[in-house]
Amino acid sequence: MNNSVNATTGKTPTKLVYGAPLRLFPSPRDLAKLNLDVPAVSVYIQHIQDNIAFARDRHAEAKTKQTTYANLKRRVEPEYRVGDNVYLETKNL
Repeated sequence: MNNSVNATTGKTPTKLVYGAPLRLFPSPRDLAKLNLDVPAVSVYIQHIQDNIAFARDRHAEAKTKQTTYANLKRRVEPEYRVGDNVYLETKNL
């Protein structure tokens, strides 16, 4: 079981998915139905879905930051014109 804290979200996978340390309730099938008779269970499942949305948002932010950082390190693409001499790698030809 993976209980290490994720650097992006700051939470463990079980905390994000279940809202607490690993427990057997609720199952993933229960997450699909929110029309439950017990209000506490509905609140609990809504909390889990909020955590999942939070994790998705944080991962999207991290991906954007990584892309921005990678683009800072890229070189400007050279402009080639007809008649320019260039070297080609023949390894995969």
